[in-house]
Amino acid sequence: HRVAEKIRSEYPDVDTLIANGKKIFLKSPSRVKLLKDMYPNLPLPPQPIITRWGTWLAAASYYVKYFDEIKHILTCLRSSEAVSIKNAKNIINKDNIRNDLNFIDENFKIIQIALTNLQKRDRSIVESFQIFDEVRSVVNWSMSSPIQNKLEAVISRNPDIDIIRTFSEQIASGSATDDILIWKFAPLTSVEVERTFSTYKWILNVKRNRLKLANMEKIIVIYFNSTENENAISNVEEIDSENEDDD
Repeated sequence: HRVAEKIRSEYPDVDTLIANGKKIFLKSPSRVKLLKDMYPNLPLPPQPIITRWGTWLAAASYYVKYFDEIKHILTCLRSSEAVSIKNAKNIINKDNIRNDLNFIDENFKIIQIALTNLQKRDRSIVESFQIFDEVRSVVNWSMSSPIQNKLEAVISRNPDIDIIRTFSEQIASGSATDDILIWKFAPLTSVEVERTFSTYKWILNVKRNRLKLANMEKIIVIYFNSTENENAISNVEEIDSENEDDD
């Protein structure tokens, strides 16, 4: 995540294009209609969330793929309509912007993919390190010193990663003892903890003021064990109904 933030700071023109691109169509049905009329299959520009891993990189990939279409649409909009349109036009007409977008997409798209894969549950530590090492190799190959330095700085601030790597190597070779095997599915990211915060926030909603402790435990088990979110929500709603009936 810190590396993705560094990439964003190294390319201010791309960041400006992404930031203004999402504002142009936000709460503007007429501009959305124009986009759909001109390019029916063109998705709206993404709205990256800076605190979400990799969403900015995904937005950069969007502008690589649909650069000509977005540029054409901007020519049909008046700069006087909004500051965001004026800013986006100024940036997209710069000579360097397309090269910057292509460089980001070609060299750092793997970070976005890796972040998504590392967030998956049931990812073994061996697989996680394979993803991690691939990203490290690609970043070093990119010849972008600021990004390389940032990645190495992040790694150096996590000295325990070498210990976990040793566990991973033992598990991969089949020589791990029982006390090492418990690390087989240890996550390399804190996203699972963050998911827990979001889950409890949803479960302990202020509107659910009749929730009993016993039923809260059931909801937690259902939510975390369900593979289909729709089924989880359906089961939770049934328990909520039971709460109201009990009262």
